Amino acid sequence: MNKPPCHIESDGHWKQDNTGKTNLEVRTCGNYIHQKKEKEREREREEMVGVIVDPSFCVRDRVELAIVRDNLASVYGNYVITDVNGNLLFQVKKPGFGFHKQMILLDGFGSPVVTMREKKLSWLEKWKVFRGGSTEESDLLYTLKRSSIFQIPTKLDVFSGLNNEEKTCDFKVIGETGNDRSCVAYAGEYDAIVAKMQHKKHTWRSAFSFSAKDNFLVTVNENVDYAFIASLVVLFDVMDRKLEQPVKAGGDWFESALSGMSFFR
Repeated sequence: MNKPPCHIESDGHWKQDNTGKTNLEVRTCGNYIHQKKEKEREREREEMVGVIVDPSFCVRDRVELAIVRDNLASVYGNYVITDVNGNLLFQVKKPGFGFHKQMILLDGFGSPVVTMREKKLSWLEKWKVFRGGSTEESDLLYTLKRSSIFQIPTKLDVFSGLNNEEKTCDFKVIGETGNDRSCVAYAGEYDAIVAKMQHKKHTWRSAFSFSAKDNFLVTVNENVDYAFIASLVVLFDVMDRKLEQPVKAGGDWFESALSGMSFFR
């Protein structure tokens, strides 16, 4: 039985057979196979572009997250994150007092997913996010910092844990002008949108209620790590609130009082 003009050997290479075909035909066949493999690799890279915390948080469909924040909590407030059906996915809690400002993203069972820690004595406000309950550099997932000192709206640069030089960001978060506390997250330098967060405006009644809460709706695009996005938008909200609170005073009770006054953002 005659073999085709070219075929793939067990080692993955193609070879010419004695069928009278020209070298051009064989090269064309080989180029086709090479291009097919490159497309498969490119598709795999695209599917993994948003994996920061864990591949288990990446799905092939868009994910809608509902985030509720207690408006009377401190700037580093408590957040509850559910899916659109109300099923608990994550919670954000602040541990006890310490030198570092710190928040922990917990899953629905109360296990730590990531630990978010503010870096002290940094020229630009900067946060480091670690895997689970760790704060070791070996468990660093990503670093988040302001693009510049003076900025309206808020602009944040995100660097993966492997991007030590931090010259080019891996992700970018940009607040929407005229739409307070809403933002868009991009892969790279505005290469592609990976998520959007929309802040629900307060009514006059909810604004003056002591039980007022901030509500956000987050749309996470397909194949993007939604645990990563959940931590990212929480940090955006924290850093965005700081723009309206330039005066610092001791204790979270003072931050809480200021936060409670900023209902209309």
